[in-house]
Amino acid sequence: MGTSETKGKPALLKLNCALLPVKPRGVVHLTDARYNTDLTVVKAEFVGDTEGGPWDTTIYGTPNG
Repeated sequence: MGTSETKGKPALLKLNCALLPVKPRGVVHLTDARYNTDLTVVKAEFVGDTEGGPWDTTIYGTPNG
């Protein structure tokens, strides 16, 4: 769990995953030992491409409920 990019907004959760096509305001489901929730994507950063590794996506999102 991180901090908000804008004062007064909810904190952002940051997660890393394999290359995943996501868009801002899209929704992804996160399941791990601590979370089982949907996240609204605020921002995504992509590294690599489908021609070679690494294939990583860093997603910043807010939990939905």
